[in-house]
Amino acid sequence: MLPVPEFQPPNPVMVSPVSPMPMFPFPVLPKPMLPMAAVSPGPTLPNPMLELPMLALPRLKSPMLALPRLKSPMLALPRL
Repeated sequence: MLPVPEFQPPNPVMVSPVSPMPMFPFPVLPKPMLPMAAVSPGPTLPNPMLELPMLALPRLKSPMLALPRLKSPMLALPRL
């Protein structure tokens, strides 16, 4: 019974980061949070829980590289 409840929490945790990922780019488009959106989907793929706090440090360098990279995929989404 112990290993059963422990395995249940990880399921919803992994689904949480996946859900906001596609929903973030849409509402973020009009908002000035473009750099934040680019940093979320990028590093959140490998380690969403560990990258969240670490995003504060790379945030400075991320926005510069994320802005041009984000515009490419973001523009491709609405075009489709």
